[in-house]
Amino acid sequence: MVADVKLAQALCSRLCHDLVGSVSAIGSGLELIAEDRSDIDGPLDLMSKSADQTARRLSFFRIAFGMAAGREGPASIEEVRQLSTDFFEGGRVRLGWRDSPDALADMTMPSVVTKILLNVLLLAAECLPRGGEVAIRIARLPEGFGLAIEAIGEGARIPDEASNALANEADSETVTPRNAHLHLARSLLASIAGTIETESEDAGTLRIAVLAPVSP
Repeated sequence: MVADVKLAQALCSRLCHDLVGSVSAIGSGLELIAEDRSDIDGPLDLMSKSADQTARRLSFFRIAFGMAAGREGPASIEEVRQLSTDFFEGGRVRLGWRDSPDALADMTMPSVVTKILLNVLLLAAECLPRGGEVAIRIARLPEGFGLAIEAIGEGARIPDEASNALANEADSETVTPRNAHLHLARSLLASIAGTIETESEDAGTLRIAVLAPVSP
């Protein structure tokens, strides 16, 4: 129970941290307009971009962290592709989908697999302190789904707090706002007897492999 409460608190802290910047920018735009109403184009542009970023982030987090679409409701790969692409738009990390849209056109994923994928994408981005690319491949296997994700960029590495989350079950000592999403991913994987492995080939590439043994 302690771990569950700590995990919920940490996820809320992570959510607030990732949203506060874009929400605060909207407030800054309003302040600029209040100070000088003769030139509102700049502040309005700032507010528009910030509101759009906030909406995109909320859409991502409500699926990754919350109960959106229900516990078992399937999502199309195209929906997941658009959701994640929108989330990373304009940032230092870009997404590269290695599978062609046609190859994935008719594929759907159970909610639990979608949530695992989105949280692992957050991990991959955090492994790129100087920016880079997150490359994604999805395979439908006899035993379920295989997710192959690469973090490609200078200095690619797993942060220490992330390593702790991947190596340990959630408890009051290991859960932090910076790794709460990984404890959630581990919990979801454990619920379906799934696995996650990481491999660093060189200083610029980190591989993350997930096996989610659930039926499509």
